[in-house]
Amino acid sequence: MSSYNNQFMNLKMKNTTYDASSKKYISEKQLTVDTLHNAIIIPDSIKGESGINLNGVVDERSLLHVNWQKRSYNNCSKLNVTYRNEEVVYIGMFHFVWGHCITDNLKHLWFLFDEKYKKIQKLKFVYIVLKDNNKGENKKSVLPQNFLWILRNLGIADNQLEEIIVPTTFFRIYLPEQCFYYDNKVKQRFFTSNYIDIINRIERDIYPAKYKKIYFSRTGLNDRKDFGENKIESLFQIEGYKIIYPEKLSISEQIALLKGCEYFACTEGSISHNVIFCRERTNIIIIRKFNGLNGYQLALNSIRNYSITYIDANKTIPANSRHPYLGPFFLYKSPQIIQFFCLKQEHFPYLDYVKYLLYVLKVKSIRIFRIIFRKCVL
Repeated sequence: MSSYNNQFMNLKMKNTTYDASSKKYISEKQLTVDTLHNAIIIPDSIKGESGINLNGVVDERSLLHVNWQKRSYNNCSKLNVTYRNEEVVYIGMFHFVWGHCITDNLKHLWFLFDEKYKKIQKLKFVYIVLKDNNKGENKKSVLPQNFLWILRNLGIADNQLEEIIVPTTFFRIYLPEQCFYYDNKVKQRFFTSNYIDIINRIERDIYPAKYKKIYFSRTGLNDRKDFGENKIESLFQIEGYKIIYPEKLSISEQIALLKGCEYFACTEGSISHNVIFCRERTNIIIIRKFNGLNGYQLALNSIRNYSITYIDANKTIPANSRHPYLGPFFLYKSPQIIQFFCLKQEHFPYLDYVKYLLYVLKVKSIRIFRIIFRKCVL
């Protein structure tokens, strides 16, 4: 066990991930709330024009992030626009993948705790939702319960929230700047102290749980795009980690575990974004699922003074090279895993890898078919 701890403290990645982790991600930017008159909020169901459109231009600050996707800034005169003589606060384009729920979906909400903007804190809060998310009654989306809990915990009443599902013009729209944002000039994400304040407010009334070592696992989801995590998970279990399946717990129970642990391990992705709820000096172990950089994670790693260890444990060949974070992923007992746990070298799992490659080809062919189908239909 002592050799394991030495590996934990001394293992450093001499690659671009380690270099990127040493950058500064906190911004000293002072945030403001802009006021827009007669702007149009357009849902994501209107192709190419979603977001806040003012004078024929979509305001990138109203999107998931500034380089979310290419948008056609067309004349909106052809749209059937509803007018409402109201004042509202626009709080974002929501994505219900958990990692976005605790980053992009929160980035406009800092104004709730700024005395300068007290007059708008009781207004209606409007938002749009990415069309790929599930819809409920009346074509409106169903907010995930864990995300809804966060909004309520921040003091937002349910009747203050309204999804915009048809193009709508308001007399006045207040648009808070983003406290977690992407800077296109330097190609990097940043956060301000306002974002840290939001996270602190979410977790402040939750008492830490008792487990010293926890591993957040995705294996309970039975997601076919994650090959081999069960073998990685078992190694952490042998080392005394409590295996946690987050989907089986409430968000408050998850935060309690994260606040209470001294060691937190997981694979990279939305599940690793949970580091924001860990305490100062927590030992964080992140298992890399593909050979790219997750810009969100690099920023979140610097929220507090953590001890971060990255471990490469993949032979992933993504089905979509432009978006490798979509997988599918192949995890195995890589040389770094062997070194980290002081294990004996094993043979590469060729049979499992062949099964993985066949699945990649299947996913890739389905993706190509869909692209061709869309082009033919359009």
